[in-house]
Amino acid sequence: TDLILIQDPRKQSDVPHRVSSDSFALELHADQILGDTASHCSYFKVCTFEPCVIPVASIMSAVSQLRSLGTHSGTFHVDEVLACSMLLYLNPSLNLTRTRDESVLAKQDIIVDVGGAYDPSSHRYDHHQRGFAEVFPGFNTKLSSFGLVYKHFGQEAVAKMTSHNRNTSLIKTLEPIVYRKFVEAIDAVDNGISQYPDEESLESRYQNNTGLSALVSTLNPLETKDADAAFKKAMALTWPFFEACVEKCAFMFIPAREKVQEAMANAIEGGKVVVFDEWCEWKEHLLEEDKATALYVIYPSNDSWRIQAIPVKLKSFTSRLPLPEQWRGLRETDLDRAMGIEHPGAVFVHASGFTGGHKMKEGAIEMARMSIAMKG
Repeated sequence: TDLILIQDPRKQSDVPHRVSSDSFALELHADQILGDTASHCSYFKVCTFEPCVIPVASIMSAVSQLRSLGTHSGTFHVDEVLACSMLLYLNPSLNLTRTRDESVLAKQDIIVDVGGAYDPSSHRYDHHQRGFAEVFPGFNTKLSSFGLVYKHFGQEAVAKMTSHNRNTSLIKTLEPIVYRKFVEAIDAVDNGISQYPDEESLESRYQNNTGLSALVSTLNPLETKDADAAFKKAMALTWPFFEACVEKCAFMFIPAREKVQEAMANAIEGGKVVVFDEWCEWKEHLLEEDKATALYVIYPSNDSWRIQAIPVKLKSFTSRLPLPEQWRGLRETDLDRAMGIEHPGAVFVHASGFTGGHKMKEGAIEMARMSIAMKG
């Protein structure tokens, strides 16, 4: 077995270590290797920073050592489409076979959404069998084939997409966020779980941010003979949405939490107006932190400043305090005249009153103050 020799990481963490064989060349930084293997490598030796030796196979993805992937033929759903996409992302050399022939499926190194078994040790990831009740840690939604694959390989995929070590705090934080924002809805729809417990409920069981389940169903062809080509088209359509979700969660959503907390600590008008010096993905974080006090956020937008009424809950079109009715639908000079505020330069107020704009930060703040005063 090829081995990697790692020198003292305190001195050489910036030095790449390379091992080559006939089938691959692997280059990693010593600190990356240490972080990626410390929790699971069976041959991991660290003795007061003495040089340590790690088998290359322990660093390689479990998926990278597989050669064949199977799923069922015929009509497809988004869960197995994304499950196959993730596995092929981690190992593009996997040979994908779609079939209902059990003898062929039995020969595949890994199969998803078919086979009537969930057994990670043999890479069997079906969810249709009686008694199946697997969920993602910390959630209650029964998993689909995509959820199963994400549960076992999602951390690895997310780490690869963000160019981070899988054992860093970012990846551990990111993994459940991506599940909540993307994967859970795929699981729920495939398992026939309603987003709302009943018709009267205003609280949803899960977020559905894509609608991909319905989109993929439209790609199923009229003729079964065309299903394999359509399946590949569905993979090409859906996977970029998952990649975009991971990227935004990692580099926009997670960093925004600290910005929101800082802005809320400096909120004006008794905490009712939260001002950001730059736009960030504020809504979900703010609604978690503040249940009723804050009414408006203000942030820069292109060459002006935007005022936005805070919704009563995530995804709701109902605002805690919409901008005044007499301002709605007006623009520029007409809006300045209707508001009569100290700073001219109004841009617009949306017809529903949920947002508006002003050329100056002070003008947007004044709009918020006047709106609050008019309510009182």
